[in-house]
Amino acid sequence: RLKLRLFICREPYARYYFCMVFVPRDLYNTDLRIKMQSILMHELGGVEASFKPNFLESVLCRIDFIVRVNPKQKVPFFSVKDIEAKLVLAARSWGDDLKAALCDFFGEHKASILHAKYLRSFPEGYKEIFLARSAANDVEFIEGALKGDKIGMFFYRMLEESDDRIRFKLFQKDQAIPLTHVLPILENMGLRVIEERPYQI
Repeated sequence: RLKLRLFICREPYARYYFCMVFVPRDLYNTDLRIKMQSILMHELGGVEASFKPNFLESVLCRIDFIVRVNPKQKVPFFSVKDIEAKLVLAARSWGDDLKAALCDFFGEHKASILHAKYLRSFPEGYKEIFLARSAANDVEFIEGALKGDKIGMFFYRMLEESDDRIRFKLFQKDQAIPLTHVLPILENMGLRVIEERPYQI
């Protein structure tokens, strides 16, 4: 099944834990392996860890972790299901979060259509700056811009930013709007433009 699962076996002399993690093959990469190893080390009180990926003849990849512990230390209480939930969270991609956010915005049926349409549409630079929930909100404006010749726009403020700073998003079909066209309008509103980040979706 295309889902992440964790199995843990404790060595009889309490020197290490043998952990098998099954993940969908297309999700496995070095970054995810490092995240999973860190979670297992922390939850099991490990002092050292080794790993070996096994690419099975199926849709899954199995990663074998050996998490060595200090046998003199008290064994920490842990729940396999809780650790598995943390591994699942670590394996979630931006695309997974986008699908969940689109479901919240548009409902399950329309979200499936939009997810297929936009999953590979956002550039990496965009995904590094914006959460998937912001992208789902942007999709609504992008769809509106695609249906007609109107420009989509809205002002917003990041929670962590000071009150004297706001952000402005502008959506235009087919071509970018030169900043020189936008600046006079914004400055006439008493705003000063600090930076511009254009993205092609």
